[in-house]
Amino acid sequence: MYIKKLGKKNFIILTLFFLFTAVFNSNSMLAKSKKKLDSKEYKILLKARKFKNSSAGAFTFLQLVINLAAEHGIPFSAGPGRKSSYSREVVYLDTKDFDLYENNYILRKRYRLSDKKHDIVLKYRAKSFQEAENANVEVTSSFKGNKKFEEDISSKSGNNFNSVFSLSNKVKSDIKDIPKTINGLSTVFPILSKLKIPGIAKLSTVNNRKIIEKKYSPGFLYFSNKVKGETALSIWYLNEKVLIAEFSFTVKLKSKGPNKVIKNFFTELNRRSIHWKEKGTTKTSLIYK
Repeated sequence: MYIKKLGKKNFIILTLFFLFTAVFNSNSMLAKSKKKLDSKEYKILLKARKFKNSSAGAFTFLQLVINLAAEHGIPFSAGPGRKSSYSREVVYLDTKDFDLYENNYILRKRYRLSDKKHDIVLKYRAKSFQEAENANVEVTSSFKGNKKFEEDISSKSGNNFNSVFSLSNKVKSDIKDIPKTINGLSTVFPILSKLKIPGIAKLSTVNNRKIIEKKYSPGFLYFSNKVKGETALSIWYLNEKVLIAEFSFTVKLKSKGPNKVIKNFFTELNRRSIHWKEKGTTKTSLIYK
């Protein structure tokens, strides 16, 4: 046997060398391939019944947030010249068999009611950082996209959190009529033609659900001099009834943030808002039910 000729001691040394080399090369490749996250968004789903009176519900919950922030020594500021609220129509598009959703893609169109501005977003979502970073959401040269790589963090149970990574591309579109087939929309997002979906498959509003979203943008939580979280409270209406609400704050990752401060605040906010929280779903999953 070759092992006997090599000698047990030398064999062990050689084995350790190969293991070390493999791990080192693997880590080096991973380090080179990694994109940096643009932001982290911390989210809490809220019960619809708490927002039958949307203004009163939003004010009460946001006051809870501001009071808790003050207890943690986290300043809150509305910021000069901010538009505190606006409404928009939100529509998800997919084939009748939800082929995009089955491939981890979400296609969303939003239309702001006040200024008629609209955008379309293609988003790839995954539990794995590597899977999300390697997704394709590119747009053709005819369009200008705005890419974002984000981690969404929500409460799972107790002090445990659930993370989902997403890579998205937003087109502030002058397209008045969104293409109605996979082939048509692939002129905007070419990856759609490469998925195992028939090109002639028609795109339509998922479950015929058109959402009216009222979004409050009250201001910023200052976790440090350099790191702030932009707060938002969204209320979704379906057929004029509140479907769900969500509070979030988004931290951009241009500089290292006070992660412990943010985590402690978010953990306590989940605990304090226990009677407000909706369990076990996302806004998007409600549309696909």
